[in-house]
Amino acid sequence: MATSGVISTNVKYGSCFWVKWAISGSQSIADNKTTIAWSCGLTPGEQYYTNAIKMSEVTIAGVKVYAGGTYSNITDYEDRTFASGTLELSHNADGTKSFTVAAFSGWLYGNGDYTAAAKSYTLPTIPRATTPNIGPVTIGGKATISLPRASTAFTHTLSYSFGSASGTIATKAGSSYTWTVPESLATQITSKLSGTGTLTCKTYKGSTLIGTKSVSFKATVPGSMKPTLTTGWATVTYDNSGTKASTIAAWVQGYSKAKATFSSGKVTCKQGATVKGYSITYLGKTVSVSPYRTGTITATSAKVRCTVTDSRGLAAYEDFSITLLAYARPALNGVKLYRSDAEGKAADSGTHIAGIATAKYSALGGKNAVTIKGYWKSVGGSYGSGVTMQAGTAKVISGSTELSTEKSYTAKIIATDSLGNTASYEATIPTEKVAFHLKAGGDGAAFGKMAEKSKAVELAPDWALHAGRMLYMGGSKATNTEKDIYFQTMDGATYPHNVGVFGGNGESTAAWGVYDSKNSRSVIRYDDVAGTLTLLGQGLGPVNLTVSASGSSLKSFSATALHSAMLGIGFLRVSGETNAALTADTTYDIASIGEHIPTATYALSVYCQKSLDARLTTSGVIQIRPKEAIAAGYGIYIAGMWIAK
Repeated sequence: MATSGVISTNVKYGSCFWVKWAISGSQSIADNKTTIAWSCGLTPGEQYYTNAIKMSEVTIAGVKVYAGGTYSNITDYEDRTFASGTLELSHNADGTKSFTVAAFSGWLYGNGDYTAAAKSYTLPTIPRATTPNIGPVTIGGKATISLPRASTAFTHTLSYSFGSASGTIATKAGSSYTWTVPESLATQITSKLSGTGTLTCKTYKGSTLIGTKSVSFKATVPGSMKPTLTTGWATVTYDNSGTKASTIAAWVQGYSKAKATFSSGKVTCKQGATVKGYSITYLGKTVSVSPYRTGTITATSAKVRCTVTDSRGLAAYEDFSITLLAYARPALNGVKLYRSDAEGKAADSGTHIAGIATAKYSALGGKNAVTIKGYWKSVGGSYGSGVTMQAGTAKVISGSTELSTEKSYTAKIIATDSLGNTASYEATIPTEKVAFHLKAGGDGAAFGKMAEKSKAVELAPDWALHAGRMLYMGGSKATNTEKDIYFQTMDGATYPHNVGVFGGNGESTAAWGVYDSKNSRSVIRYDDVAGTLTLLGQGLGPVNLTVSASGSSLKSFSATALHSAMLGIGFLRVSGETNAALTADTTYDIASIGEHIPTATYALSVYCQKSLDARLTTSGVIQIRPKEAIAAGYGIYIAGMWIAK
């Protein structure tokens, strides 16, 4: 781009002819024109006299600005201007302009001809059509369009296209315009939240079109265009299907689920969007497929959220508060089972079994009830169909059957509610109480009850055995067979147990122990030959662990590791000397243990004359990580402990 220029002929004896030009003032943006000032003349290197100087015509941009002439008496060696003036140059429609200074010549007496070739110039471009600026556009909102026009004489016509939609935004706009974006543009993007459109700006001077510029813009659907909900669009009801409360027509704690149904006719999506889906959410878990049903509600109050999402991904929701009827399994209160007479009165020598109990249960607004029944059986036998009892009233549950006073029986009371949940109580009905009884045939005896078992001495359930100073199982050194003491529960107990204490087996190194017959495992075992005590199969003393060196980072490697089963803790000591230079911030595997590895990564204590960290990973790898470069030959000492698997 040129704002001035000088064209000169060849030089002889210090003389030459020239044409000069320069922009005069400022360019006219409104008129798209540039005015240049021009001049032509001679730079004399000698003295010239009558008719000794001639210059040809000068043509600029096709316009002859100087007709040529003959000159005399230039003797002062100073530049002489033959002619000067201004020339108005009209630019192209896009503001560009190039022009040419045509070839010209001159003649000096005694020197001959001087010539200059044509030369072209490009003027600075005059700003023309305005390029609009527009930021993010929110559909339905207002967007500011900045119009940095080159001249205050310029006005603009703004228009847009967005998908298949188009329209005029404004005419005769000046330096900016605030556009209210039509909500209808959202119909062009029904399956996404934003789209790209084109903003076109036509620049005018008066009625003359200067030029056209277009830019793209991004338009976004606002959150306010989410679906509109009408009352009743979602309904939340209890769902007890498939549960014990399936026959209870109410919200029941611990059984009911919330089920949502949706009415599409009461959901209005905006500007062409459609319903994409529904969902129900409870405690952070969302169900987005039919049936729209939550998990079981375990509280007595809950809040669930029903949501509808449109095809653009915009969502509207409603929260529903739920109150559930409190529910707890039935429980027996004041329960008793005892030997009785035919009227249900307690009698030590009675030939019947009676019971009494009350039941606590959840009424569920009158939708739940409880029944209480009593059952009995001979020891080792089976229960019958039971006898219905009235709460708080003693009832003979053995019916008219005459029971032996010399035998024990088992009885139970069960309370069952409408959901089928139960509470039960079971007890042994002892024989008639006597101080001592010898079983018929003399092969059994009992204290506090009638003897029932052969080759056994029995003690009434409510009697205690005080053995005195010593108790010898199997007699004092009388046998080598194993001796056992058992702790057992009744059949059907909530937490059944069957644990035995054993000992005195002359064929085993185990002096005594505890064995869990229910789970078939040893609990405690004392070996008086080896002098060891084992708990749940693990020795209580520490055991050595194998530590294997890894890599070549350390030499003179030494390591010891122990594991204590009783404490569940491992102990470790490692030492060595750097075998080669170690790089800062680099992790090196130096060793590993293969068993009783940590439950998490543990930091280890480390000593070295250089700064570094040490750790034991969950895979049993011992690692070091220098914080600074460590040369070969440095001693490293590591120790630590961890909670072991």
